[in-house]
Amino acid sequence: MTYRVKLAAALKNYMDEHSLTQFRIAKSLGVSQSLISRVLRQEWTRKTESIRKIENLLDMQPRVDPRQSEVLMNALAEVWTGDERDAELLANCIIAIGKIRKENF
Repeated sequence: MTYRVKLAAALKNYMDEHSLTQFRIAKSLGVSQSLISRVLRQEWTRKTESIRKIENLLDMQPRVDPRQSEVLMNALAEVWTGDERDAELLANCIIAIGKIRKENF
């Protein structure tokens, strides 16, 4: 089960348990109703601050903060030369991983 499916199911269950509409939950979180709809349809693409608000409400925060991941930081330190071009290349690699993951969901 993908994370999008889990988040959508958890949000749907929360809304059902608390008899909340998309509008009411959006208003309480300070996000748009359209975002709530996209989450329920599993059509969101990026982890924005608004998605994090939903995760916090549902107690579904990420298990690892990337900045606190020793494995990730060690890999970055091993390959990054410290210049801006290298930062762009690494960012493109991370984005490519995200696109591949999205295609396989």
